[in-house]
Amino acid sequence: MGKDKKKVLFVATVDSVIEQFNVPFLKLFKDSSYEVHVATNSNRPIKYCDKKIKLSITRNPFTFSNVKAVRELKDVLKREKYDIIHCHTPMGGVVARVAAKKSRKDGTRVIYTAHGFHFYDGAPIHNWLMFYPVEKYLAKYTDTLITINMEDYERAKKKFCKRCRDIQYVSGVGVDEKKFEKKLSAKERKEIRESLGLEENDKVLICVGRLDKNKNQGFLIDVMKILVEKDSRCHLLLVGVDELGGKYQKKVKEMKLENNVHFLGFRDDITNLLQISDIVLSASGREGLPLNLVEASFAGVPIVATDCRGNRDICRVAGGLISKQGDKSTFIKNVLKKIKSNKETRDMSEFSLENVSKKMKEIYGFVNSSRKIMFVGLTMGKGGAERVMSILANEFSKNDVVSLLTVVNGSDSYRFDPRVKRLYVDKKSYDLNNKFKKIAKKLSVVRSLRLKKIILRESPDVVVVFLPEPSLRLMLETKLSRKLRKIPIIISVRNDPKVEYKNSLIRFIMKKIYANVSGMVYQTEDAKKFFRGFIKTKNQVVISNPIDEKTLVAPKVDGLRRDVVISVGRLEKQKNQKMLIRAFSEAIKDKRTNYKMEIYGKGTLREDLYDLIHKLGMDEKISLKGQTDDIISRLNSSKIFVLSSSYEGLPNVLIEAMAMGLPVISTDCPCGGPRSIIEDGKNGILVKNEDERAMARAISKLMEDENVREKLAKEALLIRESNSIGTIVMQWSNLINKVIGKKWIH
Repeated sequence: MGKDKKKVLFVATVDSVIEQFNVPFLKLFKDSSYEVHVATNSNRPIKYCDKKIKLSITRNPFTFSNVKAVRELKDVLKREKYDIIHCHTPMGGVVARVAAKKSRKDGTRVIYTAHGFHFYDGAPIHNWLMFYPVEKYLAKYTDTLITINMEDYERAKKKFCKRCRDIQYVSGVGVDEKKFEKKLSAKERKEIRESLGLEENDKVLICVGRLDKNKNQGFLIDVMKILVEKDSRCHLLLVGVDELGGKYQKKVKEMKLENNVHFLGFRDDITNLLQISDIVLSASGREGLPLNLVEASFAGVPIVATDCRGNRDICRVAGGLISKQGDKSTFIKNVLKKIKSNKETRDMSEFSLENVSKKMKEIYGFVNSSRKIMFVGLTMGKGGAERVMSILANEFSKNDVVSLLTVVNGSDSYRFDPRVKRLYVDKKSYDLNNKFKKIAKKLSVVRSLRLKKIILRESPDVVVVFLPEPSLRLMLETKLSRKLRKIPIIISVRNDPKVEYKNSLIRFIMKKIYANVSGMVYQTEDAKKFFRGFIKTKNQVVISNPIDEKTLVAPKVDGLRRDVVISVGRLEKQKNQKMLIRAFSEAIKDKRTNYKMEIYGKGTLREDLYDLIHKLGMDEKISLKGQTDDIISRLNSSKIFVLSSSYEGLPNVLIEAMAMGLPVISTDCPCGGPRSIIEDGKNGILVKNEDERAMARAISKLMEDENVREKLAKEALLIRESNSIGTIVMQWSNLINKVIGKKWIH
């Protein structure tokens, strides 16, 4: 953003939210050389904060002060130009996101942590009418929405996913486990109890939280009336600032519970208070993810709580007991049950500061976050698409959760990392060389339903599709599924669209499929131009095919290579080997040369090509070598590579030949694949499509001129760097990050 030092701004209504929940993250940014600013309704200094900003913000949504706060913050954002804004609290989130609309367009990232939506299961209707529309509207001005309980997370994923592409679940604000490493001795425990007027045999219940209507301590006072009647040794500690002006104290006095209910006000020794207590109570009507219950769990204190989101999340892990709101009898039964139980230790690492910090580092972009990526293809044969899929799957599996879904279970031609999860729509195996058309016909609605079922079950962050064009119907069935529309889909266009989409019906279906996809990957600029005009997404990129450096060897010098012209490809009409055979025959006609030609590949035209070779009298000069798994060594031992296809996407073998330092000759296919990597006369030779004489002249020129061969080979080798796996994977990763919203890796 044109600044020497990056800046981050934390926004909340009051200081306490920053001080209680965000100091570790202020320190994280400070340690990462960020300039840290904080904006609240006070100008009181905060630890690790370089600049404190006072806003006219209040908790009350119906005051003009918040409108004024938006204007004030807009001026600050215009002046400071932050890289990241992280806002908290309902009004902090509203003010910051409204003020940051323009800043987002300039590259500022806006993160909002919802500490508990005011609309929740069982919430009053006026909460839904007031707060839900606001949060839904502002979701489109939120780059990352963080929720801290599962109910909010599921609701946000369902209701806001089209407006905010990056919705995260974080297990609360994080509790520092080190606080609970020091255990009180029996003597210390006794002293603290005595200071509160408690005896060693008393049953101590504790509730930590400000005294207000939502925390519902009045319900606990009613519970205590019954418990004390059963056992006068029961005591309740109410820890927290009183926001009700003594209402609960008055109630305790009226119920004559002054000796059993103790109001402690604000305390900074919560850890010690938890350790002298027998049970932690919560009667809240609404919680995000209650810190008091999380800390209780780390202290090993049993929990009894009312049934609300947040409370449910903690009790699920900590083994706490839940009762319905207002159900006094069940609540009391649960208390009596827990009084008889011993203190218990559960694995609460999910809520630890270490775990939460790790997740927040991923969200902030200090480390790569794990993504769930699914690659979908027809099968795993030996084609170019399959090769690219295998490389991407293996590379992404090092940091991401990767699954590879194929429509049919063809025989695998590539090795996969054990971390790549293999999935099949149909586990039957097919021979693609003989039954490709039959497979295409089998891409029916039934198979489409299976495909959708698997994708929904796996629930990936993004689906990357490498299916061939005959499977348009399958993709139509998949993309038009309402449930699947929520999952971003990236389509890799592998072939020449001008050739594939000649049929008007196919064009119509193709537009339906591609119009609303989340991303498009083309092999050539020509293919990208073809789709211009009816694809809405801005995520359209041209990405070449990767070279697997591990399979490459050191290229031989020209003098150590055999006098061989090599060509690789399926023996089919598209590859146009008949033209190549005639051109080579013409190139060596009436010449004394040791050059021979070797054609690698298998296919349906093998016999026809044998007949042509025999007819031209080239049996000693041209040989059909069949398919080989060691094509790199064959390329490395030859002097010239030739591609004769009438149309191609971006041929892998051409890239590999150049990477092995071979001078290459290629037809200039309509799709522009070879043209996109060959600069005629500099790093290879391009001849017009189907121009047999031009092909013969090019072959003859390279056979006769060693200097030209060496010049072209030297330039061709530069493709190793531009098409390396690292370069190509980074391009794919950047696209996937944009599509799923994880754009900010620092």
